[in-house]
Amino acid sequence: MRRTLCLLTVALLVAPSLGSDAPKDDATARTDELEGTWRLVAYRADRGQPFAQVEGGGVITYRGGWWSSQFGFAARAGTYTTDPGRRHLDATTESGRARRHLYRVGIDRLWVATVGGGQVRPESFDQEGVTVSEYERVKK
Repeated sequence: MRRTLCLLTVALLVAPSLGSDAPKDDATARTDELEGTWRLVAYRADRGQPFAQVEGGGVITYRGGWWSSQFGFAARAGTYTTDPGRRHLDATTESGRARRHLYRVGIDRLWVATVGGGQVRPESFDQEGVTVSEYERVKK
């Protein structure tokens, strides 16, 4: 009996220390779903219009709060922040120009919605005057 009680005590003291080393906070456990390289494959200039396919579309990479893009000979870069709960994406160019977007990520697909020059964030993907760009993931 004494031996059983001793083993049970040791087991109860050691078991909690064998728990997972994974972060407990969902916010820190959630990875940035935008991270990776994406190739532009289609766009829609306004609601009600079909998506136009893009051949040889440019690429954009999001990693660690920094983005860079290569569309033809035009290369740009800057910083970005996201609010995953609200699907907000704010990107700022190296020259300081800020753009506000909505985004949605599917399985290896990214959709980014923009109004005009990006000074105002669209309320939805179906809002009048919203341009939606569709990207496919090239790599994570």
